[in-house]
Amino acid sequence: MDWLFIEQTALTFLLGYQTQVDFFDLLTCCNNVIYSSDLGQTSQIDVEDWRMISKSWFEQASLPESRVEEIALDNPLSMLAN
Repeated sequence: MDWLFIEQTALTFLLGYQTQVDFFDLLTCCNNVIYSSDLGQTSQIDVEDWRMISKSWFEQASLPESRVEEIALDNPLSMLAN
């Protein structure tokens, strides 16, 4: 289903609603994943901190740069184009 996209938010993982294994599996294996922060409250981490944490998670999950680009840029653009 090319029209179906799954949003994986950092906040879900940060709040403990998702295990690391599930978080990494979704980022690694699922088609049409869109990675986002879902942060935005002043009491939450800042954008630069989120970017550094995300980079660390991507490295821990052994995501190649092409997959990071896919989930953070290509898939969101694809979803908006449809």
